[in-house]
Amino acid sequence: MAHNSAARNTPAAKATGLVKQFGPRAVLADVDLTVEHYQVHALIGANGSGKSTLAKIMAGYYQRDAGQLVIAGSEVPTDAGVASTEALGVRVVHQDLGLFDGISVLENVAAGGGYIRTRLGLIDWPATRQRVAEALARVGLDNLDPDNHVDDLPTWQRVAVACARALYDGLDVVRLLILDEITAALPPSEVRLVLDLVRRLQLLGAGILYVTHRFEEVMEVTDRITVLRDGKLLVNVRTADVTVRQLVEWVSGDQVSRANASGRKATGAPVLELRGISTERLKNVSLELRQGDICGVIGRAACGKSALGRTIFGQEKILSGSMLLAGQPLLPRNPRDAIRRGVAYVPQDRQRAGILPGATLRENFTITNLGRVMHGRLLSSGLERKVAAELIDRHAVVPRDSEEWIQNLSGGNQQKIVVGRWDLTDNLVFVLDEPTEGVDAAARASIYAFIRERAAAGAAVLVLSSSLEEIADVCDRAICLTDGRMTHSVEGDALTVRNMEHLLVSELEESVPSLEQASIVGQKR
Repeated sequence: MAHNSAARNTPAAKATGLVKQFGPRAVLADVDLTVEHYQVHALIGANGSGKSTLAKIMAGYYQRDAGQLVIAGSEVPTDAGVASTEALGVRVVHQDLGLFDGISVLENVAAGGGYIRTRLGLIDWPATRQRVAEALARVGLDNLDPDNHVDDLPTWQRVAVACARALYDGLDVVRLLILDEITAALPPSEVRLVLDLVRRLQLLGAGILYVTHRFEEVMEVTDRITVLRDGKLLVNVRTADVTVRQLVEWVSGDQVSRANASGRKATGAPVLELRGISTERLKNVSLELRQGDICGVIGRAACGKSALGRTIFGQEKILSGSMLLAGQPLLPRNPRDAIRRGVAYVPQDRQRAGILPGATLRENFTITNLGRVMHGRLLSSGLERKVAAELIDRHAVVPRDSEEWIQNLSGGNQQKIVVGRWDLTDNLVFVLDEPTEGVDAAARASIYAFIRERAAAGAAVLVLSSSLEEIADVCDRAICLTDGRMTHSVEGDALTVRNMEHLLVSELEESVPSLEQASIVGQKR
């Protein structure tokens, strides 16, 4: 193995007594963490627990206020930045991957570590291509054409390319690899491939800090677990010695509860009716939602469930069919029109379409509640702060300062705001696209409670989710979409993860030609 033995005899990373404050708020208090070489070490905790801050300190993005940080035997100066930690062998793969669409895999990988240059300062393309090929081979992409554009790759391969970029400088350089929520945006069918990738990375010798909120991944792929709560070290334990239930209790305390869909069937008046709706992505979809109804929508990648949500919210043009809201025609020209008619919408991509970047918590919460914060035609900052404070308290957002910038919050707390901003509205229909993607167990329970409360108040809720566990937990029934068509439905006691898995597998089998058929097609070509 390329790591020298002296470096491997010391931990890949060792943090002792780390302290970090943002103003008067202590984010980390006397936290210890050790990651060994050849080890996958999970870092978990509720939103606001400090796990993101700890990872950023170890990566050099934040500077610690106190404590010691040692990478492969070399102490990191207190005022060190990213350049210093990278020089010591720390690499990070972020949730958004940081890849550049529109350029090749070769350019993306080489851009991370730098092109190899000739004596004249020109790019040495043959040498650069060789090093990129070596990096791709380390992550199992030996057969990937490096001239392919990254935006043409499936998501799991994009993750692998980001990991290859992190390893571009060679195995003798990289000591600590921080993987920050790298499966958060993956469809279920691709998560397994990335977990296999993590195991492959482990064998290369670096220590891996695996930051995640998914307990099943922690149990499957990690060797050791560190749990933070309120900025303090709560537990450090071998993965083999714990259960998922213990992890949930440690992370969430007494906040976590199972939504437990009751199996009831909504019998209220129809709220939303779709009759033969077709768009560029949907094909003859008919659906009825009644008062108190919580209906899930499942399907494989590109099944059309997100398109369904956008159509109801006025973001996709209806080519044929009709919609009724409370018995009246609904044909929203745009999202503003949909909101005015009584449709609330939580988009899948909170960073691009959910939060208002560069704005405060107060502004993000009140954007959908402007009627409550106006004096005549003027916006009242006092009323804004009052409404924001009420919603911050109701949804347990951390930090509690309504003037904090939204981009400073953890992903889970941002999502609480994107969902919770609809809490004071009187909407008839709530459409939530992947409402708990990238959040921890406590935030998930809070969002589930919100969904149930709105249904109990008489609204109809449509939950578009790739998590079958989520659908089984919170919904009363579910429909399955395949290539934009509604193909199956399941409800009551039949709404189980196993039954939904069988539905998706059967849909896949029906859509994929047999080997014999594929052979015939190939011969015709």
